[in-house]
Amino acid sequence: MLKNIKTMPNLIDNKLKKRFRSGFRCNIFGSLSYEILRITHQVLFLKTLSRTEYGLMGGLFSLVYLTIYFSDFSNSSSLPPFLQTFTQSKHNFKKLLPLYLLPQILLQSIAAIIATIFYTNGILNHHKSPFLFILPALIIMEGLRIFFRSLLHYMFKSKKVMVIELTISVCYYATIWAVFFATGKMTLNTIFVPYLLDTVIALLLFLRLTHKEYKQLPRTATQIPEGIHKRMFKARCYNFVTQISKNFFTGNFLVTIFASQFGLQTAGILKLASNIADAAKALIKVTIGFSGNALLSQLKNKSLRVKLEAFQFLSNNLNNLIYFILIFITINYSRLINLKVDIHTVSQNTFLFSFMFLFIATAEYFFIVYEQFYILEEKAFKLMVFKLLEFALFYIFVITRQASQPIYILITVLIIQVIGFVIIATSAYREWKIKPQFKISSANLTTYTAISICFYLLLSISQQ
Repeated sequence: MLKNIKTMPNLIDNKLKKRFRSGFRCNIFGSLSYEILRITHQVLFLKTLSRTEYGLMGGLFSLVYLTIYFSDFSNSSSLPPFLQTFTQSKHNFKKLLPLYLLPQILLQSIAAIIATIFYTNGILNHHKSPFLFILPALIIMEGLRIFFRSLLHYMFKSKKVMVIELTISVCYYATIWAVFFATGKMTLNTIFVPYLLDTVIALLLFLRLTHKEYKQLPRTATQIPEGIHKRMFKARCYNFVTQISKNFFTGNFLVTIFASQFGLQTAGILKLASNIADAAKALIKVTIGFSGNALLSQLKNKSLRVKLEAFQFLSNNLNNLIYFILIFITINYSRLINLKVDIHTVSQNTFLFSFMFLFIATAEYFFIVYEQFYILEEKAFKLMVFKLLEFALFYIFVITRQASQPIYILITVLIIQVIGFVIIATSAYREWKIKPQFKISSANLTTYTAISICFYLLLSISQQ
């Protein structure tokens, strides 16, 4: 998977290549470690908490992150095009960062109040729920942590960020289970109070790292480009609409469609497929997402030829990730599903639908490098228009129609994705002469297949 990193084009500075390689590898290791930790403890929570408490925990975490997502207003994803301007001097950083960050703090504070009101008047307000102050505090603190984590990733500080996040995650889970074994009880306060405390600690450490980076910036004042505030606002508006429209193609929304049209049993299997797709998404986000944005943001003012070399390089590495994920899932899917449910109780049609659903949910990440390039070149408006077109097709052919079979929805979504990709790729070729990259070496294909087969055999032995 890392083989292509060594063949980064010569047009890009060697120091930048080294920083990218380091960030890429750290992000892969950190993401896999974190996902293993998270899934392990979710299984333990499921066995330790009552169904009511487990449902409340899931509902509250969903409310927190859904609130952060909508009130973030694409703060982190819109930053890369302007990062070089931010980091040209202490003067720029000190003047631009507060103006960029203050609207987020205001929006998330308002969102936290609204979410708290919704919480106190809804089903999640239960006698087993955690302390009331935790919800608004977590929304604000976690929102800031996510922003500074992204900022540090974009500044090639992935190794330090991963060390902090993994250490804090281990401490968080260790604290929870230490309290449980000491008291014999597992309450939602046992889960949420340490989570809030760890969020605050992580935020403080990220702020300290950010301040250290600030101190290393040149003292010489540089002129801030005229109209940059308007450009930043427009970028955030366009990216926010794009992200919202993309949500209709995510697993969570599609599962809701299937539940309403084909019943809970079908939706339940698709939810398992969605969980697997989410793990793939997390891996791609922290590798190509963070490391790719860090690389492209450093090339903002370089020639188009250099940017095209970077695009090709990122595409090659993205292909390696996606092909590995797809091969791994294709070989191991039945065994992974069997970890959660008895595979013999699932009909063949439902199993095939869920596999196709998983393929669709994963294939959308072929777009990610194109999206990064559009954002970097400040062509987010075009990207927004293309995504709104996809949503319009989805609304006409999926939402407004009652499908008789799940296969109709899946094929329709796949066709819409292909149409969207063709439009985005064609526009990129006309604008920058970018050609889509789908190649992968036979050696990598063989390696990924061998790893996947070995994992299949291990799962087969463990499930006997």
